[in-house]
Amino acid sequence: VGCNRCYAYLHKSEFYRHRCKFGERSKGRVVKNKALLLPPPNGMMPNVWKLINGMNDGDIKLIARNDLIITKFAAKLLQKHTFQQREYMRAKIREIARFLQQMRRRHGQMSLQDCLRPCQFRNVIAAVKSLAGYDEETGAYEKPSLALKVGHSLKKCARIMKTESILNMDKSAVEDADRFFELCEM
Repeated sequence: VGCNRCYAYLHKSEFYRHRCKFGERSKGRVVKNKALLLPPPNGMMPNVWKLINGMNDGDIKLIARNDLIITKFAAKLLQKHTFQQREYMRAKIREIARFLQQMRRRHGQMSLQDCLRPCQFRNVIAAVKSLAGYDEETGAYEKPSLALKVGHSLKKCARIMKTESILNMDKSAVEDADRFFELCEM
């Protein structure tokens, strides 16, 4: 994390000790605000970087920041909503990132693009049920609305994957996205 006055780069766990020679001591969420001084990675829009960087530090934030489809999903949310609705957008991003985390727990390291293949559809259903707290005995969900929200977001991500695949001229990925979307619609 960098100091915005003297431009010193420090580890975030050591930043509280920093005494800048050029200004008074900062108050509030200093490390979170300083992280916004770092440039966004190549190919990521600054607004998307700002949106994702504003999330709480943890595994979910890392998953969201490092997955291409999730960052494209965040960009689509930013096109549709104003930045004042950032907490709503962050909630949508967290839902998808938590889904991907659940898939990784069950099936190893994978990206969201790997999850959006027709061969993974049963695994996706199982991960969404697990995420929403499905009880096999009663046939009820602890959080039924979460299952619906994740399902709608996955369909949007399948459309994003199709768009990216068309732009990259990857016919097999286009077909995979189409088939996954059709499975979601059934």
